[in-house]
Amino acid sequence: MSPQLQAANRLRTIVAWLENVLDLRRTEEREAFSAFLTAQGIALEPAAVEFAASNLHDDWLVGIWPIVLNLWSSVSGKRVIPLSAWAETLASIYEMREVAGIQEQIRRLGIDSHEALDTVLVIKLAIKYHRAGYGVAFEPNGEGCSDLSIDGRGFRLYCEVKRENPMEHQRLKSVQRASQAVLNSAREREIVRWLEDRDLRLEIRFSRSFANNVAEAVIREIKDRIGDSEVNREENLPSVAGSRWIVLRRSGQIEIKQSNVPVQIATHNMPVVVAFDRKPNLQALLRRARKAGRQLENDRAKDPQALGFIVLETSHGELARDAITENFGYLPSNCIAVVVRSDVSTMVAREDTSGEHFGIASIAGTL
Repeated sequence: MSPQLQAANRLRTIVAWLENVLDLRRTEEREAFSAFLTAQGIALEPAAVEFAASNLHDDWLVGIWPIVLNLWSSVSGKRVIPLSAWAETLASIYEMREVAGIQEQIRRLGIDSHEALDTVLVIKLAIKYHRAGYGVAFEPNGEGCSDLSIDGRGFRLYCEVKRENPMEHQRLKSVQRASQAVLNSAREREIVRWLEDRDLRLEIRFSRSFANNVAEAVIREIKDRIGDSEVNREENLPSVAGSRWIVLRRSGQIEIKQSNVPVQIATHNMPVVVAFDRKPNLQALLRRARKAGRQLENDRAKDPQALGFIVLETSHGELARDAITENFGYLPSNCIAVVVRSDVSTMVAREDTSGEHFGIASIAGTL
């Protein structure tokens, strides 16, 4: 296909998508969308959508119709989150519309950075306590202090929330660069075409990142051996110790059709898939914990009796728990617990934490 024809096809695709814009700022489209949500089994009061239409940033209101794969996808491309999370956020801000500080949280939802998703997490935790009958307030002690206060049953606790930001993870940036280098080299050396001609695919899993010139060595090594390799048999990759590769059959095409343009969405049908063994960035985790501790200290400066806890949303739950356990002593004495929300959610608490306080903090760990 010529570059001109490819450009024309891209333009037609863009036009087709833009013709399917859903604009919840319009009354008639809000009504149609409510019916769509009901069909998806997602409960969202029309009043919540009305409130969002008057308060939220356009990226939460103008999206692609129909919603693809149960994702909310904004026209700008800056918001792509599960539709259920989008709906829950709208429902939560409506339920908490009278809560102190909610307007600032709504403003932050529109920020074009990771802060918007950080705010989604804070709102998600706040609504848990709100629905459980506790009083909540956002940033009750102002800037530099905790995200939430939780009041009720004769006590008040402060809660500081920290979410893992993948874009700050230097290793992630490194593996993205290395992955692209491998894919570029695979195309240049026509491995992709070789695989497609035989209805095969290649998966490469690396133990670590590497420099761009190593990517060329990786592809040379695979190209020298791939003709004699057996399908479904894993091979070692000496050029990057501890790494391996495997040739597999491509399965039947799994596609969706959007504006009559087929879009392949299954990674297991891609000619070449590059993956890396995941390792946690525990130093970044501990930096977030220490910063949260300083914010709880700032609460105590304004409220001398203040006790609080930290919520960390992160990957590698068990390793994160162990790192927090080993470093818990570096947190301020008014920090009674750290809740680690992950694939395995756990809580690390001080020995003298009361059962009541322990129970309240543990609510934040429910997924």
